[in-house]
Parts: sequence; structure tokens; C-alpha cells
Amino acid sequence: MTRSALRRVFRSDGAPALVNRVDRFALRLDASSVTPVPGIEGAIDVWGVATRSGVFDYSEEAPEGQTFREWRPPAEVFDEASLASLVGVPFTIDHPAVPVSSANFRDLANGFVMEVRVDGDLVLVRIRIATDAAKLAIERGIVELSCGYTARLDETPGLTPTGEAYDAVQREIR
Repeated sequence: MTRSALRRVFRSDGAPALVNRVDRFALRLDASSVTPVPGIEGAIDVWGVATRSGVFDYSEEAPEGQTFREWRPPAEVFDEASLASLVGVPFTIDHPAVPVSSANFRDLANGFVMEVRVDGDLVLVRIRIATDAAKLAIERGIVELSCGYTARLDETPGLTPTGEAYDAVQREIR
């Protein structure tokens, strides 16, 4: 089966459907990045890397042993709407089997993304951690940041400006 047969899904109006992606980054903290939150006993704010621009490898939908490379251009990653879509997103421990909703929020959410900023090719987020379970997970080093998002996939292969090959381009990242 070819890559395009696997990935090309269209909506009823003929436009490409959105794809779901999760990109993972280790949440590494130093003491200088942890700030107690005034007025909320035990809550802390921490900064971490949420995502970056560049080429990412995805293998979940590929035939066994294959990987698809998708370019996340800076213009898409750092787009105002893309960055704004991160603010207010719940922070969870690990990846819940289901999306966070009003029905399961109390059980799954451990904080929120409060602020987003760009630093070079990275997107940094300030997360307000509000539970002891999340603070303990961070102290034990078992927490990673991973943005779950949707994007429109432009299946035009090519090379990035630095010469890195890719199979598709992520557009309208939210």
C-alpha cells in the first residue's frame, strides 16, 4: 500500500481531512524555572518545550518498518492562531486514553498552559501545575510534554531550506 493511499483522506467537500498528531518532548526542569503561584497553596508555574519547527518522523500510520517525514515550517508552527491554540490547554500526566472533557476533567487535568512564547525554533509554554500528583511525577522525571494537535496535511514532498527531505507539510496546526 502506498503512503498516499494510507494518508489521503478527504472530507465530503473534497478538501483534505485533518490529521491528528502527538509530539513528545521531555519536561526537564531546573530550580530556576519553578515559580510558586501566589494565593494558590502548592501550585507552581514551570516552563517547558512544547514543540518545535522542523521535520518530524511519524510511523503510526505507515506500513511496518516505514516512517513518514512531515515538515512543520516555522510559518505554520509560529502562526498566531497555532500558538494561541495552546493557551488554556489542560496539562495531564501521561497520555489519557480519551480526550480531556468536562466529564473527566477532574480525573485527568493536573494544570493548564498559561502562556506561550517562541524561542528560536522552539515553542515554550508556561504550565501551571496544580496537583501534588503532577509535582511528584515531575520530581521523579516521568513527565514529558506532548502536544496533541490537528493539522491539514499537504502531501507535497520536498526539501526544507536546509536540505532535509520530507514527505508532507503540516498546515493549519492547531
